[in-house]
Formats: sequence, structure tokens, C-alpha cells
Amino acid sequence: MSGGAAAGTALLALALAAAGEAAVVLRDGGYQGLLAAVHPRVPEDGRLVAHLQEMITEASSYLFSATKGRFYFRSVKILIPPTWKEKSYEKPKHETYEKADVIVAAPYWKHGDDPYTLQHEACGKMGKYIHFTPNFLANDYVTDIYGSRGRTFVHEWAHLRWGVFDEYDNDRPFYVTGQNQGNWINRLHQAAELYLLQIVEENTYVGIVTFSDKGEIKTHVHQIVSDEARKQLASYLPTAPGGKRTDVCVGLRLACEVIRKKEGHLYGSEIILVTGGQDNSTGRCFSEVINGGSVIHTITVGPSAAKEIEHFSKETGGFKFFVPERLDFSDLLDVFTGITSRSGDTFHQSVQIESAGESVAGYRKLRRTVTIDSTVGRETFFVATWQAAEPPEIILIDPTGRSYTIKDFELDSVFHVARLQIPGTAETGDWTYTLINVHLAPQVLTMTVTSRAANSTLPTVSVKTYMSKDTTYYPSAMVVYVQISQGFSPILGASVTAIVSSENGDTVSLELLDNGAGSDIIKNDGIYSKYLFSFSGNGRYSLKVHVRANKTTVPQTAMPWSHAMYIPGYVENGKME
Repeated sequence: MSGGAAAGTALLALALAAAGEAAVVLRDGGYQGLLAAVHPRVPEDGRLVAHLQEMITEASSYLFSATKGRFYFRSVKILIPPTWKEKSYEKPKHETYEKADVIVAAPYWKHGDDPYTLQHEACGKMGKYIHFTPNFLANDYVTDIYGSRGRTFVHEWAHLRWGVFDEYDNDRPFYVTGQNQGNWINRLHQAAELYLLQIVEENTYVGIVTFSDKGEIKTHVHQIVSDEARKQLASYLPTAPGGKRTDVCVGLRLACEVIRKKEGHLYGSEIILVTGGQDNSTGRCFSEVINGGSVIHTITVGPSAAKEIEHFSKETGGFKFFVPERLDFSDLLDVFTGITSRSGDTFHQSVQIESAGESVAGYRKLRRTVTIDSTVGRETFFVATWQAAEPPEIILIDPTGRSYTIKDFELDSVFHVARLQIPGTAETGDWTYTLINVHLAPQVLTMTVTSRAANSTLPTVSVKTYMSKDTTYYPSAMVVYVQISQGFSPILGASVTAIVSSENGDTVSLELLDNGAGSDIIKNDGIYSKYLFSFSGNGRYSLKVHVRANKTTVPQTAMPWSHAMYIPGYVENGKME
């Protein structure tokens, strides 16, 4: 599959010394590949770009001087929102807002216009990004408070790159420290169909190719402009397993061919690569694919899938997913639900509200309650799947007491899917669904609920997950991080559970906390964490997170913030520079 989620985004390449790359690297003292991005909701203002250029250029000179000629900024790229009318910038390749090292966005609830760096790991660990507000960049009076913007940038760079903490920060503790082919194609069809019908954003161009040892173009790219267009695309999804051999290069080259036929190039495009097969020959197309300009998202299923495939996503900045071989549950559905645009504009993005899957005994039921809050409700879908020949009995009750039954759902008896789209905007409050296994034998029943933002001015609650590192070796621990926020306001008091699954399906559940103790560096910042010590063996692990709001969950609103604690510059030989 391929989509132009980043279509329309513009890129300004600011070459301070030489051409840049997709990620920040240090070469011969020069940092190159730094990416700054303006949030899509920031109104167009040419001063922001000009002052970004001036700030980083000044910062380069200041850093060079402060480090006695050891470091400087070699190249920077600035990602311009697709909503801006100025179109003289080049088209981005792998760059997205979500990957930016520096963001320009609305103020964080606590800091106001203060520049800050998001740091969720211990001292000495790299931060996530530097945050500047439009007001900080556009208005020159801020230099009276912070000093020069260039020096301020270097101050924040120390936080981002070297993990330096401000010791005067009152909120941080003062210390340093062989799969079944029939089942596989069924689950793949369910998940890919959900992606096309509910997840991928309006106006995106999508094409479909399949491959085993040979490739086939199922359909060239079509623009998603209506529900009918989505259904037409879904009709091209594969309905039967391919051959036993897997040739990933055949599939990738064919996908690139489809994109080039539409665009003439690959820049700004994305490819979702799904495979569960072994392939040791990816090296013959690796260089051409990663240098082509397309972002590759990889989904590998089961232990047989070649680990080398994940290098495509690592090198192009794409998502990397691993799904254990137990395809009985909702893992594959969750993965496709998680592939959303990384433009930073959440209004058009789909939000997964519920993902439940359980083996239900004969004539027993799966019953859960889902809360639809006021930030979502547009294009809300309830999707049930099952395994037996006949669908389960379905009862859905909305907050007003209205009841929906299986007669209200659109049924696909071939791929065992029942889908209901709630008309208009879904009622705010608790929705209760019940799935009843009407068969004697047990079967796995799942329910997935997705929705979109109800209002473009009110951001949805977002959940982002991180791991402290990609790879670990016994007895070293890893840390699971979950950031919960509404816009830039952290959500406090939530109940957060992480489920870590191994390749063979063994699971470990962790309760994540935001209490400033153990792995959690800052209390009440909306970043929940936990050490992961227990591993059942070598191999790949997948992470799934459940977040439930408690009555104490409250988004933090903006508050006045003293500028006195911000100290620009650095100390050398006891003197403030």
C-alpha cells in the first residue's frame, strides 16, 4: 500500500555548510540533518521561518565558540505546514512533524512562551524535542527576557542532545541517576479493510500491490474522496494466500512503480509493507529503496518473518511493528489502526478508543463499556470480528439508552466482520457493548472502536508510546514510556497498563505510573513509565497499551509562569557567559 499522507507539506532546506540527512548525526564536529517543523495549526507567518534561520545560524556560531571550535550546526531542514500558501519550498522526502528535533507550536500548559525540551529519561539521556512558541520566534521583545535566540537554542540543545537537566527545576527530583495461511489472510483482510475504511485520511492517494515470489498490482492509486472510494479500494484486498516463497524486493519495487506512475517520484509517499515470510535477499534492493524517498512502514508477523525487513523502516523513518504469531486476537487490527499521518494535525486523524479481544466460551459473553468524550465523536465506528461460521449476537447501548443490534451492523460473512458507523456525531458518555458467543465451542471475539475529532479547535486526547531502547541484553532493563496529553496539556491520574508480548505469545502486564519515582523522572507531567525486567527469552517483543480515565483525570490548563527561572548562557570558570 502507499499513501501520500505528507502530500502538500513543504520543506525549506537551510544549508549552513553542507547537505543534510534524515536524522541528526555528528560528522567532523558538524551536526547535520537537524529537522525543525512548524505545527500545522500555526497560522502562516514568514517571520517564523526567517527567525528560525537566524536563530540556528547564530546558535551555530555560538556553539562553535563555546566549545572551542569542536561543534557547530552543519545543516538544518525546516518543515513548513501544508496549510501555508507559500509554495516555493521543495517537497519533503522522509521528514514529518512527528520526527522533528525542534517544533514550533502553541505553548505547553506549564511553560507559556518559555523554550523547553521534552525530557522523559534520566540525566545524560537524549530528549525528544525542543519546543519554541510562535510568539517567542515572532516578537523581538523576548530577547529582553531570554537573551539572544541563538544562545537560547544552544541552552536547549544541551538538554536535547546531551540530556543536561536544569538543577533549579522544582518539578524534577534533584539526583542523577508456520502460520495458518487461512487465518493469516483472514486477519490481514480484516485489518487492512479497517485501515482503508476508517483510518487513512481523506484526500490521500492509495494503491495496493501483493507479492509472494511474484508481484501483482491490485490497483493503481485512487484518491479517497468518499465512502464509496474507500469501499472500492477495499474490494481490491487479497482474498486468498499467495505462494510459499517471499520476495520482498519484488513487492517494494512494484509499490515504487505504482507511486512513480502517479507522482513521477517517491518523495512524500509512504509504503506499508506486511509480511510473515522468510526472505534473505532484501540486500539486493535495500539501497535503492531507502534512497528512493519513500517512507517504509514494516509489519512483520511471527518469528519466521525476516528481521532484516525492519531495517527498511529504521532507515527511512517509518513505523516498525512486530505482531506475534497468535493471530487469534486483535494485534493486527491494532497495528493498522496505529498507522496515522504524522503531520501533527490531529483533527483529521482517526483515534482508537477501544481494542478488546478475548476467547469466549460457548454461550458466554464479552461485555465492556467504552467512553466517548467531548473531543471525539465524528465518524465513529464499532467493528466486531469472530471466528465461527455464524456471527455472535451483538448488543450496543448508547448513553441515551438507544440500543443497536446485529441487524444495524453491516456484515461480511466471508471475512467475519460486523461494522457499524454511528450517524452524525456520537453521543458523549458511556457506550456498553455485549458480544455473545452463540456457539457451543469457544471462539475469539474482538471489538475495535475508532472515531475522529469532533471539533478542529479542541484537540483529542493522544497516547504515544516509547521504549528507552530498541535492543537490550540480559540483565539490563528497558523502560516503557507512555505520554498522554490533550494538545500540549498532560493528562493526570490515568490508569495505564502496558502489555508486552514475546514472539511465542507470552505476555507480561505492567502498571505504569507518573509519580516521579523509579523510572519516572518527573511527577505529574503526563508521562507514565515502568522498568521492564522480565523477558521470557531472546527475540522480538511487541508493546500494547491500555489507558483508562479515572475521575481524577484532568487536563492541565495554562497557567502564569515565571521567567526568572530561565537562565540563558553557561558558566565557565565561575563566570556567566
